[in-house]
Amino acid sequence: MRYAKHKITGKVIATQSGDEDLQSFKDSGLGYDESELEIGIATEAQIKEWNEVTVTDLEKCIANRKAEYPSIYDYIDGVVKDDQEQINKYIADCQAVKDKYPKE
Repeated sequence: MRYAKHKITGKVIATQSGDEDLQSFKDSGLGYDESELEIGIATEAQIKEWNEVTVTDLEKCIANRKAEYPSIYDYIDGVVKDDQEQINKYIADCQAVKDKYPKE
């Protein structure tokens, strides 16, 4: 089975039966830049496993980040006040959360 998997998230974007002609699969217009995708051949079982693992891990990462990100209002308040120190703190706090919960 042909597949297209997003390189960053690991999520399988599209599948198509058949084991030949990967170029036509690449040219089919999946809505992504080709450089963002890994395109190849795998079994249905492999694809199912990838989706179960990567989507679950990604969903956990996103949920953890959302729970710990500082309020966007802190950033907006810093912009309105033209307080660069507050803006920089917001950005640093966001980066700390991203470092704590990296997308793998």
